[in-house]
Amino acid sequence: MNRPLEETQESVNSVIADRARTRSVAELWTTAIGGGVNAVFLWLQFPSLHWLAAGCAAVAAYGLWGLADRAISVVKLRNYERRGAVGLLKTARNVAAAGGWIAALGAAAELMTALVGHLALPGG
Repeated sequence: MNRPLEETQESVNSVIADRARTRSVAELWTTAIGGGVNAVFLWLQFPSLHWLAAGCAAVAAYGLWGLADRAISVVKLRNYERRGAVGLLKTARNVAAAGGWIAALGAAAELMTALVGHLALPGG
């Protein structure tokens, strides 16, 4: 029985990773810094928009993930690797991924809570 070539399964994570890998280092730095600054500003100045601040934090995490992933590639291409450098960078990349997902899910949940909170039952 002939089996077809394995089809690659696209997931949200793989699509985001592919997008981050096509960005330049400058774009990733701009994304990380811009998202972080916006998240802090919104959180401090407009606490009622904390759901938007969480979205900006997710964007910052995307930039940080891309920078860590790029650094892993650079370290692996060198003729020598510092002991533990790749492991540290992979840990940073995983922390950025987890933080980004937590922030994105939090932003979605808080946005839904804010939207539903303004709804009322008829006659209530």
